[in-house]
Amino acid sequence: MMITPQELLDTTIAQLRTLVAFLEDQLGASNQSQSVALETRACREIMHALTDLLRKLQAARHAKPTPHGNAWHEGCEAGQ
Repeated sequence: MMITPQELLDTTIAQLRTLVAFLEDQLGASNQSQSVALETRACREIMHALTDLLRKLQAARHAKPTPHGNAWHEGCEAGQ
């Protein structure tokens, strides 16, 4: 069964939200011993990157397609 691009986007957003919530829970429960500090920092960086990705995906969900078939306009780059 094929899913629509909108369903794929919605599913991806939901799964990323679950992952971010898990990371937040883990970071809140971690002790700050030196052996855990690097792992905590890496999880925090992953959580921030996923949060940024979620914002972009949510914006894409609401973007209006252009005549060229996508939501990007000339002069805009995907990373912005």
